[in-house]
Order: sequence, then structure tokens, then C-alpha cells
Amino acid sequence: MGSDGILIDLFLPTNQRALDGKLAFCKQNVNEMDEQDSEAALASVISAPPLLRAAIDELVAYKLIKKEGRELWAHRVVQEAMNYHSFNDLQDTFDAAVALVYEAFPKQVHGDYLSGQWGRCETYVSHGVYLNFQFVNLNKSSSDDSALKG
Repeated sequence: MGSDGILIDLFLPTNQRALDGKLAFCKQNVNEMDEQDSEAALASVISAPPLLRAAIDELVAYKLIKKEGRELWAHRVVQEAMNYHSFNDLQDTFDAAVALVYEAFPKQVHGDYLSGQWGRCETYVSHGVYLNFQFVNLNKSSSDDSALKG
């Protein structure tokens, strides 16, 4: 995702099942993942899940991210470090980021335009564009065996 202005809400989707695997620490109720997803998501708007808060606090303490209100900014060194991960780690991270942006971005219902949800579109479209940019760049520079899968 882009490094600037990441809303913490991105890590708090209504569909808590989207947080399985690498993103499990973002779940509102880790032990009760089959509970009502909407209730968990509503509660997370008020207070981020404990494991997510702990992860954010640790990253802030090490000055790897900056937090102001509900916005996060990743240090450029953090983004550069992603280039040195193994291919499998990079693929898993890419998949997790795509899942988060997909869940956050408004969906068309019955073919209706998204103009009524322009604020949410505007908030998350930059992350989708950045992921697309990274996907294209990594696939250009990779051999066919190590190309990211979209």
C-alpha cells in the first residue's frame, strides 16, 4: 500500500474473515471469529483490537511508522526493506494488502454508481493504484518463475 495517510480503518474491515492468515492480529475477536462480523467491525471503529494496537504501538516506538489520530505513515526505509523479502513473503504481503484494499473499497450494488460513496473511494483508490504500480514493476523485473500473482 502507499506509505502516506493509511487510515487505521483499512485494517478493520466489516468482513472479519478477510483477516485470516497474515492479518489475524487485526481481528476484533480472534477467538470468536465466527461471531457477527458487523458487530466486531463496529466495535473496532471505537477501539482497535488489542493485538493491532500493540503492533502499531511497537512500530511507533521504533519510529518505523508515525501515527496521528487514525492515520498512519510508514517510514520510507520500511517500504524499501520490503524489496529484500523472499518471494513467498512478498507474495503473501501483496495478497494481504490487496485483500485489505478490496474489503475497504466500496462495491457497486445493483449497478448503481459509486458517486454517493466518493469519500471512501477517494480514501482508498491511492492504495489500489500503488498496489497496481508495485505489481507491474515487480513483474517487469522478475523472471516468469518469480512474478507476483494478481
